[in-house]
Amino acid sequence: MAHANYLSLLARKQVESIVRKVRADGAISPLDIMELSERDLDLIYSMGHTFYETGQYEKAKVLFTKLVLTNPFVASYWKALGSVSSMLKESHDSLIYYSYRDWE
Repeated sequence: MAHANYLSLLARKQVESIVRKVRADGAISPLDIMELSERDLDLIYSMGHTFYETGQYEKAKVLFTKLVLTNPFVASYWKALGSVSSMLKESHDSLIYYSYRDWE
C-alpha cells in the first residue's frame, strides 16, 4: 500500500508540474505526459477545460493536443480539441478534430 501511495504522489507531482509549465509558458514535451494513469490524464483533461472555460484557449489547446497525442482513441479529447480550435477561429482544424470524435 505504501508503494501505491508513493506512486500516486509521484504522479500527482508530475501532473502539478505539467500544469505549472502550461500556466507559465504553454510548453510541455511529449515526455511530460507519458506513463500517466487514466486518472492523471483525466486531471489534465479537467485542467484543459478550466483553461477553456476561463478563455485561456491557447493553454487549453496545448493540453488537449498532448492528450490526443498520448491516447488518440479517446473521442472526448478530440472533441475538446475541436472546441478550442473553433474558439481560436481555426475552423479548418476544428472540423478535422471534430471528425475524430465519433471513434468511441
